[in-house]
Amino acid sequence: GFLLCAPTPARLLHIGLGGGSLPRFCHARLPQASNVVVELNPDVIAVARSLFALPEDERLQVIHGDGVDYVSQATAEFDTVLVDAFDGHDLIAAMVAEPFLHDCRMALGEGGVLAVNLWSRHPRYHQHLDAMRHAFDGRVLVLPAETHGNVAAFALRDAPGHALRFDQLEARARALQDEHGLDFPAMVAALKKANQHTASRLLP
Repeated sequence: GFLLCAPTPARLLHIGLGGGSLPRFCHARLPQASNVVVELNPDVIAVARSLFALPEDERLQVIHGDGVDYVSQATAEFDTVLVDAFDGHDLIAAMVAEPFLHDCRMALGEGGVLAVNLWSRHPRYHQHLDAMRHAFDGRVLVLPAETHGNVAAFALRDAPGHALRFDQLEARARALQDEHGLDFPAMVAALKKANQHTASRLLP
């Protein structure tokens, strides 16, 4: 979904590795891009490499470290930051808090996008969204997943005078569908439905 906002990223930061599906997708489908992955648990890195065919080359760098610390030291380095942080029981609280989200904004260049995996059934879901809105001056869109209550929240650090438009997103979705074989037009339709109260400010 983040490709609707940033279709040709050159440098991506992934906070949280899991099985490596997002880094693998980005490595395979975005050959112009380099990927940096920061993962706190060394066992997760080992499993992703041994069982899930995580690529190992110059376009995919995996760092064993704390994503909060890493982001705090990055300034305008990335086109996209993808956060999927889960400690085995819950979302990692520091990674849905405003200080970290502000650091993510600082880590993005102009026109960059932060994508965070949230849970709509989490008791603090609306607080998590509000923290993103505060850190990004309200420029946040949500895209509910089809199952399990997950929500991809996109926070936009746009260049001055730049605004996304739904007609632009629809055209971009058709091109992305042809390129990647995913139903991006359905994502745009879901964005329209889920952001009726905010889209007029973000997507004229």
